[in-house]
Amino acid sequence: MHSNRIFSRWWPALVVLAVLAVNLQAGEKGDESDEGKRAQGLGPDGLPKYRHPYPDGLYSTVTAMNTFGIPEDAPKLKKLKLKVPGFKKEMPVHMIMQDYVAPLVVVLMGVDGKVDGPWGDLFPYWYSAAGYHVLTFDGTFTAQYPQICGQGVVGNFDAETDQVAAVVDAFLKTPEIAKKVNKVGVIGMSFGATQALLLAAKAKAGKLPFALAGCLALSPPVRLKTAARIVDRFFVEDRWDTTMIELAEKFMPHRPVAEGQRIPFKPTEMRAAIGFAFRDGLTEVVERNDRAYKLKILPSEESGDNRGTWAEATGFERFIEAYTFPYWQKKGTVKSAEELWDMADLVKILPRLPAYAEAVVAANDPFTTAEDLAAAKAVDAGKNLIVLPNGGHLGFIAADWTLVKALRMFKEKQPQPEGLDRGDLDRARKDVLDAAKEGNKEIAPNDPKK
Repeated sequence: MHSNRIFSRWWPALVVLAVLAVNLQAGEKGDESDEGKRAQGLGPDGLPKYRHPYPDGLYSTVTAMNTFGIPEDAPKLKKLKLKVPGFKKEMPVHMIMQDYVAPLVVVLMGVDGKVDGPWGDLFPYWYSAAGYHVLTFDGTFTAQYPQICGQGVVGNFDAETDQVAAVVDAFLKTPEIAKKVNKVGVIGMSFGATQALLLAAKAKAGKLPFALAGCLALSPPVRLKTAARIVDRFFVEDRWDTTMIELAEKFMPHRPVAEGQRIPFKPTEMRAAIGFAFRDGLTEVVERNDRAYKLKILPSEESGDNRGTWAEATGFERFIEAYTFPYWQKKGTVKSAEELWDMADLVKILPRLPAYAEAVVAANDPFTTAEDLAAAKAVDAGKNLIVLPNGGHLGFIAADWTLVKALRMFKEKQPQPEGLDRGDLDRARKDVLDAAKEGNKEIAPNDPKK
């Protein structure tokens, strides 16, 4: 979060952090007995039992970014401009590096695609506090990406995964980085989760320039075409029943209600907010890709027409089929738009995954259907798919189950890092506890007992 996100806005995450710190400390002491797990509220897999306060997937989705935060004095991401082979310009990346040898976790952005957006700090903080190196960067569906990469219209998901791999590989080959990294894992959110899974599939097929040892994908669209149509429908059918000012007044100051309390929004209002949030960033992506690759689908600047207005009318489905597909068809890469959609289809990806890769989706994610989810389950022979009972789209991101799951990406306990004193690790966990204690002094919003 940014510095203006005060403690009172991230009270739910503080409770989570306190529980997690206690559980992690207990785990380090070797309390692995069934009795110990029951006492800590752990499940048979050793993870905290999953619970999420809201049964409504829409509400979980619109409040997701308000259910977590980080201390304002947390380590800041450092920016590096990276020379990536084949890219037109240097790629800005962000990192937190420890001063000892440790695994590197690559965080792939989703939703707004930007590291400096509301989602960009959680996992870099969480992993770095646990002793890992972290690398993250803006996603491919951002306005500046065509000028930086220059390898073709976005939406060719296979090609973009290769581009992501090239960024990671260039980072790993930086001399001062290479000597500090002993393994690599990737965690992705939303569309970034799809890219994480595609990286894992390529790793299994021997098509990555580096070894991958862990993969966790949170809320990957089950079928991207279904998700695109749903977002477009929310925007077309619900967004225009209100104004941006009204949406901002309703949702910007909102704090998630306490469990069991009435949700103060109508479904149409939540769909409008989701539709606007997901489509807002697309307008500039459409315009920049049209400009960078001279597609000439939007009106020329000399025509007098407002290119932005035309771009705003372009939904996700139309962008893939009218912008992305013709470009890559001419390149001889794909023969149909369905090939592009299939690249990001979880039903197609699951059978190709290594055992360590895991995809986590909620059964009430508003961007999927029961039929699509059933199709994914049917092909999940490797048990790579975890379906949570609720949580919406990324609404479960700060659940204690999720955050402990994230720390266990490599299926093993983090070993003692070289050159790190045991007390340093203990202090890292103590920082989490201290932040939680401080934050819990705040009155929880909408708590009827206060």
